[in-house]
Amino acid sequence: MKILIYAALQLFFMLSLDAQCVDVYNNKTACPTEADSLVLYNNAIKIVNFYERHPDYQKTSSEKIITPYDKLQIFQQLADARRMFKTIRKLYPPPPNSNLKDFKYEEYYQEVDEYRFYQRELENQTLNKEALPSLYDLRISPVIVNRYKCINPLSVYDGDLVNIPLYIPVIVKPFMMLSDSELVLRNALLGITAVAPPNFVKYVPQMIKVDTLHPMRKTPIETPTLPEMKAITAVDDKKYKFLLKYNTESPVYYFEDASLGGPCLIGFISNRIFVRIKKEDYNSFAVPKWAQKLLEDDERLNKFIKVLFGDYVESIN
Repeated sequence: MKILIYAALQLFFMLSLDAQCVDVYNNKTACPTEADSLVLYNNAIKIVNFYERHPDYQKTSSEKIITPYDKLQIFQQLADARRMFKTIRKLYPPPPNSNLKDFKYEEYYQEVDEYRFYQRELENQTLNKEALPSLYDLRISPVIVNRYKCINPLSVYDGDLVNIPLYIPVIVKPFMMLSDSELVLRNALLGITAVAPPNFVKYVPQMIKVDTLHPMRKTPIETPTLPEMKAITAVDDKKYKFLLKYNTESPVYYFEDASLGGPCLIGFISNRIFVRIKKEDYNSFAVPKWAQKLLEDDERLNKFIKVLFGDYVESIN
């Protein structure tokens, strides 16, 4: 069913090549591609994981971004925050003899291209240097603003207030990469009524109940029976030992050309290091030739990772 929908969307796209999209300011722009969504998805995963799983931070409130006015306001607030960043540091610089080292503007905001930019949270008096800056695209609006507070009195960031517009990962994830359950969840979050295939039926009630303000929270769909559990534990794991080389919870995908197929897995992020899939594992991960060329070209690979993660990734392995 999903493939049929995708084919229909592709046909519609081919019949409307002259059509243009608009950004949040209603300016005509080139339409965002599947690859653009993939870049946002990879960044959104990191941002949401950092604050939702960090023991020092607690969410205080959430606000959905719904109307066109709301979407415009978010980008205006981001622009205002950039101006305030400079103003605050000009009026209240650290004392001359202080050991405090503040963020430079280039560390707070970094332009990628005419549509995209990296920027840290709106509340920028205190900034957590461990947090990855968010990636924003003027053609794709964030869908929620979350507010967090550092509640650890022993932390150097104690009292830090974070006010940050977010892309919910399952919403910006490229359509053809969505699992069945993710597709149901995205439709629920966006209020889309869709006719689902029969195998979706048993999952719909559970997925609808997922807390939309915690998109990364994992909710078990089905508990294996005892025989199934025995079958799982009886699997010979020797042939899966190659997985131990990688942090499989932080995948990175590469998309080159629609005619070559959809996005493919090229590696993983582990402790701010990009670990590429090794040559001996190409077959195990089904890495196509065009992606292998990227993995074997350090210069191209470095540029690609830089666009996706900025300075968050410190090195490539």
